[in-house]
Amino acid sequence: MDNSVISLLFTSLPLLFNGVIQTLWIAVYSLCISTVCGIVFGIFRMSSIRGIQMRTYVEIFRAVPVLVFMFFFFSDFPFCGG
Repeated sequence: MDNSVISLLFTSLPLLFNGVIQTLWIAVYSLCISTVCGIVFGIFRMSSIRGIQMRTYVEIFRAVPVLVFMFFFFSDFPFCGG
């Protein structure tokens, strides 16, 4: 190995480590948010009251591909980098 490759590796490691930490935090936040939303929507779906069954809401999320939601969140929310 060349000396420049090793020096590049050692200068890049802190940035890579920060990226791993940030990815783990995003995963933890999304896990918490999705758990809460899943419980709330599950309770709504099991409700006997017709107005809050939210069947159409669930069907919308099943019908729209995930890539469309990704483009929507990326382009419309400033904290997502758009």
